[in-house]
Amino acid sequence: MSIKVSIIVPVYKAERFLQRCIDSLLVQSVQNWELILIDDGSPDNCGIICDEYAKKDSRINVIHQENTGVSSARNEGLNIATGEWICFVDADDYIEKSYLEVLGQADSDLIVLSAQHIDTEGKLLDRYELLDEIKSSGSESVKEIISSHLDSPLFKTPWAKMFKRNIIDDIRFDPNIWIGEDTLFLYEYLSKIDSIEICHGYMYYWQTSDESTGLKYLLTPQQSIYIVERIYKAYKKIGIASPKGEFSIISYFFRITDKSAKHRQMKIWYNSNVIKALEPTMKQNLNKLDFVKYKLWEYPALEQVFLNCLNILCKIKQHLCKNDEHS
Repeated sequence: MSIKVSIIVPVYKAERFLQRCIDSLLVQSVQNWELILIDDGSPDNCGIICDEYAKKDSRINVIHQENTGVSSARNEGLNIATGEWICFVDADDYIEKSYLEVLGQADSDLIVLSAQHIDTEGKLLDRYELLDEIKSSGSESVKEIISSHLDSPLFKTPWAKMFKRNIIDDIRFDPNIWIGEDTLFLYEYLSKIDSIEICHGYMYYWQTSDESTGLKYLLTPQQSIYIVERIYKAYKKIGIASPKGEFSIISYFFRITDKSAKHRQMKIWYNSNVIKALEPTMKQNLNKLDFVKYKLWEYPALEQVFLNCLNILCKIKQHLCKNDEHS
């Protein structure tokens, strides 16, 4: 394969799994790649492990920097990447041997691959694969595909994908946010593409982090709204209408917002111009969504936002109120 791919791996507190990740890259059936390991000030032995691998393979480039976060680390990788294609792999994840083979006949602006979600012991938790294998070009056709799948986890992350470096251009991850930066980056890229390819059989293994999800993702209402606003603006640039995608944006960030001041929190959300902009779409399409899939009853505060904003779901509201009285 003459096409060169730059593999960007941010490294932080991944000592237990880093070697597995790098080894999965070294055994790729396609050999025309460069591996950029960004040691983001990791306090364990990750930096040493990276340097040892670089001594053995000239295609490995190691960058050591002070801890500034995964966004800054990925941005540094983008700044020095030389490949025509870019792919991102997290240091505690790994890929199958044939993963890079997809580039052998690649000519689309974005390639979306398959992924499996595993725990730290390697147990399968979930499988992420878009339903159909598709290769499509033309802006309207691409928009139709994106709008159909925008609520999928595969359209919220940079991994399990191949990006063209010349299309990325000056798109970078926002270092000022630590949750949602992946989705923002992807949406900004989606707004610039004219072709897309969805492939099965090229597997990425995404591992759940050991880090506490609650502590990692706890946001104030103001922080959540800032992120939603940025993602929503990037979404509008794509030029599509995806009710499920819109719902997933607002519901996810409301779910991970601090619930300690529920009434103050909801008041802040009500005053957001983005929430107001989303209301008509929510009102029109919320009753079409799969309530079992989105598990709305698990998030009473989220329910109340939509109830108060849209004056719907009265029966669910009454049920939630009864539960609150007994809790």
